[in-house]
Formats: sequence, C-alpha cells, structure tokens
Amino acid sequence: MNVHRLTVSATHAFPGLASSLQQLEGAKVLLGDMAMESLTCIFPPQFAPQVAETIAHYLLTDWLRTEIAREWIRRAGDFDSEMALCADRVVVKFVAGKMSLANASFATWLSRVQVELLPFCTGDAIVSLDGFARFRLREVVAALRAETERVWQHDGRERDFERLVEGLREVLSEQVIQDEELHVFTTPDFVWIADADGFGLCEGEIGEVMDAVVSDVDGIDNEDLAIATLIGHSPRRVVLHDLDPGALWPSFAETLSRLFQQRLQRCDGCDVCRQLAHMEQRFRIQWTQNHRRQQR
Repeated sequence: MNVHRLTVSATHAFPGLASSLQQLEGAKVLLGDMAMESLTCIFPPQFAPQVAETIAHYLLTDWLRTEIAREWIRRAGDFDSEMALCADRVVVKFVAGKMSLANASFATWLSRVQVELLPFCTGDAIVSLDGFARFRLREVVAALRAETERVWQHDGRERDFERLVEGLREVLSEQVIQDEELHVFTTPDFVWIADADGFGLCEGEIGEVMDAVVSDVDGIDNEDLAIATLIGHSPRRVVLHDLDPGALWPSFAETLSRLFQQRLQRCDGCDVCRQLAHMEQRFRIQWTQNHRRQQR
C-alpha cells in the first residue's frame, strides 16, 4: 500500500499536535523520543491536504501562543501569566475571525501555510516546524507580539484605573446620600455641574473651583474638582450630559459611570443639555474676562 511518511519536530505544545494528527481518519502517528519532541505521521496520499491543514492550524494557534510566551521569557527572564493570557485572548480573536494579523485573516493564513506545507506531505520528509514557522510566520509573530503587548498595557492601565475608582468609591460610601439630583455637563475642555432646574452650583463654590484650576494647585484639573464636588454632595442621582464622547480613555464620563454606577444616568441630548451648554459658554466667557482683569 502506498503511504506517505512525514516526520516533524517541534518544541512548542507537541502533545497537542500529536493528538490532532491522531484524530485524522487514515493517519497513524508514531511517537518518537518525547525528549526530542518528534513524531512520524504515516498516511495515504489522499490525506496529505488534511495533514498539512492540521499542522498549519497547530502552528497558527498553539505554536504562536507558546512562541510569544517563550519570547517574553527570553526578554524579561521570567514567565508572565498575564502576558500569556493576553496572547491567548488575541489568538482566540484571530482564530474566530474577529481580527487580522499582519493584514490577513486567520483563514487566509491557514490556507497559505497549508499550501506551503503540502509539498512536505507528498512523500517522505523530515521538517522542523520551529524553523518552518519562524521563517514563514515571522510577520504573524511580530503582529501577535505587538497586539499582545498593546492588550497587556491596556489591561495594566485598566487595573490601575479600577484601583483609582475603587478608592473614590470608598470615599463616596462614607458620605451621606443627599436627596438631590445633579446634572454634569462635560465638553472637551470644561465641566459644569448644575441642579435639576439647570442652575449652577453657588457662585462662591464655582469661583473657588475655577481659581484652583487656573492656579493648578497640586496638579488638580477641573475634572478632579468636579469629581470631588460630586463626592462631597453625594447626590442620589447624577445625570451625565456627555458632549465629549470622543475623549481618550479613561474619560471623565467613564470615571463618573464607574464611580456612581446605578446612581448615574446618561443623557443623549435634551433641553437641559442645551440650557447648560448656553450657561456654560456664557459663564466661561464672563469668568475669563473677570479673571484677566484680576490678573492686571
């Protein structure tokens, strides 16, 4: 009986590859020295495309994951479970077709690698999958590395942000909830807080806030002061009028949403929004003129 024989070696996730090949109908897998991480797959000629596809799938999933982890160990000197989890998440999205790597989808890369592996599956051959992948998948590895590090860094910022919000929640929980409704109006460069009737907070309080912003006391900006004011008032209900939806993460609106949670309601545009927008613009012009006169 005419059969093909393919011997492969791989240092990454070798048991997974052996298991996948063993599931192919008509294929027989002979395990070599596991310390050498090699195997021989014997199969009829008509099964060559399936063998090539199985190995290609292994390279684009298990091999990629462990290659990124191995790279991180070489660079950082230690295994990072969070980095490994980030790599897993990126690969899962890649395989599910939810993202591309190196400007191509998983299906496209799978087809490419299968075609390049097929000549090795049409006779007797010995292949180092590590060498094959590092040459032919170098673009994918580079793209996966960059995306994994991006996700890892974002997750770190997310954790830092959540710790900050958790600290603010603790301070808020110590305040007595006031039976009032405050509206927060935010633009790309200004925050305005008003009551349910659209009237701003008392003039003296606003003046102190604005003076602190201008003088940059301890690096405090207007968003910090707005959050401090809201925590101090501890209103039962906060209505957020967000006119800066394109703000960079973590935005002021996101901070308020996580801080007040069920006590916060978002408004997508209403009469109060328009009224507050007019009041904010008028107040800002008036305050700027007064402040300049005081500086002379």
